[in-house]
Amino acid sequence: MADGNLVLKLPQLPEVPTPPSLGRDPRQQRFVDIVGALDDATKEAGVSLASTNVVGGFHAARVDLADLKAALETCIADFTMDQLRTRWEDDVCALMQRVIGSWVQRRKEVRLRLRENGIRVEMQTQDDMGYYNYGFDVFPGR
Repeated sequence: MADGNLVLKLPQLPEVPTPPSLGRDPRQQRFVDIVGALDDATKEAGVSLASTNVVGGFHAARVDLADLKAALETCIADFTMDQLRTRWEDDVCALMQRVIGSWVQRRKEVRLRLRENGIRVEMQTQDDMGYYNYGFDVFPGR
């Protein structure tokens, strides 16, 4: 935008799809209690806490991989693999991270790796009962 003109990247990225609404996972109550107590204790000092997603999307122990994969693939349906490679660092990777962030509760780690024909998604989630590891591949539409 150095010359004052906007550059429209094609294909355009969609907005983050609306995640499923499953509500709070009762297996995360201890975590919610701890964060709530910390937030109450720090309010007088003018500190506010931000926490991981514990209310929207899939519960940490029950991620519907088919639905998450479909949401991610919808976001890149208009892309070729070459276009994904070109735009990966600029905006595609960040969009996929936002989708996973709003669709999956209590993510500990998310890794997205470009491969020859698609994107490898690996993540670890956690609730009060344990850790869960997920992995799957996402493919562009063209």
